[in-house]
Formats: sequence, C-alpha cells, structure tokens
Amino acid sequence: MIRIMILIFVMLLSGCVHIQAPQLTTISNFIQENYQSDTDTSSSWQLTVGGYITEVSFITISSQPLFVNTEQDIAVLDRYTFNQLHLPRFNDVRIKIKDSASASGDKVVRTITVNDVLYETQECTPWQTVTAASQLVQDYPLASQNQIMTASKMNSENIQIRQQSCQGATNNIHTVVLKNDNIQHITQYIPYFNQHITISSL
Repeated sequence: MIRIMILIFVMLLSGCVHIQAPQLTTISNFIQENYQSDTDTSSSWQLTVGGYITEVSFITISSQPLFVNTEQDIAVLDRYTFNQLHLPRFNDVRIKIKDSASASGDKVVRTITVNDVLYETQECTPWQTVTAASQLVQDYPLASQNQIMTASKMNSENIQIRQQSCQGATNNIHTVVLKNDNIQHITQYIPYFNQHITISSL
C-alpha cells in the first residue's frame, strides 16, 4: 500500500496524473503521517512569491526532499535548487529546472521549462560560501533580506550562506542559508514569474 501511495505521489509530481481534491486530502494526510524528517530541520516553512504567502511542510519521500501543502503547492529540491515547482493558487503552470555541466566544466548550464516547453537557458556559477559584505541581496524581497542579514550577523560557525549567480535574460542571484548543514532559508529567482521564490523555516 505504501509503495502504491508513493508511486501516485511521484506521478503527481511529474504531471502524469491529475488528482482530485478528495484524493489529494487522503494523500496529503498519508504523507504527513509517514514523512521522514531530519531532526535538525523544521517541518513548518513559509513559502513566498510576490504577494502569495503560504505554509508548506518539508518532507522526504524516497530520499527526495520537497515542500508541499494541502493546497497542492509543490516545490521539489535538488541540493540547493528548486528543480520542480507547481503553485496552482499562484500560477497554474509546472516549472522544471535542470542543471548540467557546461562544456568547459567550470559553469552550470540551467534549462528552465514551463509546461514542458523550454522557457530559458541560463549559465550559472558554482555555489560559493559568501560573507555579509559580498552578498548581493538588494533586489530580494524584504523578508529574504532580513533573514539573510540576520543569519550573517550571528557570526556562528554553524551558519553558512551560499550564493550562486545565473545569467539568462537577466543576471540573478540565488541564496541558501544553512545551519549545521541543514537548509533554513532559500531564495531563488524564477524567470517565468519574474520574481524570487522564498522558502524559510518558521
């Protein structure tokens, strides 16, 4: 039974199956009861895109970390990058992000598809640990700026701030805040939305 439920959820992520609201509630309840969580990672998070603010839960299914809620919002995480997004109450498109090494090997080539149609290709730097002085956060939402600056002032060896720069139609910066190597905050620019998506631990 558990394998069937996980298979249905994975199919939902890939867009193979459209699940009706009553079914989603059952699946959501199943996930909440059976998710695996890192002991140092909160399960309650706030997701923000523009004026859209909602709570999501951090869960791991078959070693795949993701953020979900009962409103069918899904943000799938690949290391420090969201590689799948579906936020139906904000914008009912499915965004997929795939990274691959560039020909030279010193950059990352990022392809962004919207509803399985190529939207943009970007060239990104590798993730780098940064200091408060080197952070490029002036275009971030205010909540992200506050969270990042607060973390940078903690001066704790347990806190790390990493950033990645990507050049597509515009140049943009992505930031992740780690505490004891566990994610506490992510801000990532999504070209299709022309906005940052931010997820922060509550």
